[in-house]
Amino acid sequence: MRAIFIPVAARPECEVALRTMFAMARRLGSDVIGCHIQPPAVDPSDWSMADVWTMNTAQSWPVLTEAENAAAALAARELFESVAKSHKYRISEQAGTREQPCAHWETRTGSPPDLMPMIGAASDLIVVSRPPERGGHKAWQLMMGALLESSRPVLILPQEPTNMTGRRLAIAWNRGRMETFMLHAAMPLLKSADDIVFLTAGNEKKRGPSAEDMLRYLALHGIAARARALGRTDAGPALIEATQAEGADLLVSGAYTRGRLREIVFGGVTEYLVTKTKFPVLMMHA
Repeated sequence: MRAIFIPVAARPECEVALRTMFAMARRLGSDVIGCHIQPPAVDPSDWSMADVWTMNTAQSWPVLTEAENAAAALAARELFESVAKSHKYRISEQAGTREQPCAHWETRTGSPPDLMPMIGAASDLIVVSRPPERGGHKAWQLMMGALLESSRPVLILPQEPTNMTGRRLAIAWNRGRMETFMLHAAMPLLKSADDIVFLTAGNEKKRGPSAEDMLRYLALHGIAARARALGRTDAGPALIEATQAEGADLLVSGAYTRGRLREIVFGGVTEYLVTKTKFPVLMMHA
């Protein structure tokens, strides 16, 4: 993963995410792209389905003055550069190397659903903070925009400091195409991990590859992994409990395999993991 993108605002949870992410990026030899996003207000008469699904409404992202926008962007940049330098990252406009990765800064204006397809195309990984249980409308927009529109892996970090190293991974596996896309996109993380366990819960009769199929595939890449069947139908709680019991510091999963609207109405594993986990989760929807 050479290009890691992270939206930045001068907030405590963002500093936590930056410190966690820079430590991981240094180990992977990744360049880090920090970006302050200033979405415009959405005209309710011009809402799209993406705006509705990501709760991208004018009320949840108030309009700021030009001076307020400039001050917010400056504070975000100062935070990003401070954390980057504390992790020995050089701020540069030129690409770094795996041996000497660099940090880059930019500011963009636009709504998350509009920006994330462009951001995703130029990134290997997007990092966001998990929204708080109350409020956090901007964080919800960024997270859902990244999940639904970027077609890239999205690392969702808790607001509190975490000891995530990416060395012990749990992979939620249900033979789905989203999980397959996620696994291939996360190969650099898998190659650097010390322990990987596939967790299967719920319906295991799909036509896609089994966990054992993927163990053989990873072995061809020199990656050792194991599988564990949870034997439960309540997949969300089962995956969280098993991840913690395995001592994994990151859960890897596909996202919205049934579509977000169906998950909101009927419930689903993605919605459960997004709202109930207290540890880092790596997800992808494509």
